Amino acid sequence: MTLIHRLKPHYKEILDNKNLKYPTLVGQVSSALENNYNVVDLRYETVLDLNALFNSVSPFNYFD
Repeated sequence: MTLIHRLKPHYKEILDNKNLKYPTLVGQVSSALENNYNVVDLRYETVLDLNALFNSVSPFNYFD
């Protein structure tokens, strides 16, 4: 199961809302989540983008 499927519903909603304002950024993040199965496999750049979108610091909290 990829990370996009493991993303908690609250964060999926945030991504949908942010997509209206930042479509390129959300597209890149979504693509990375669709292509990875583990948080540790994400590029550091993607982790920083997730933290900026979700106003948090730990990507491990975003997934079930």
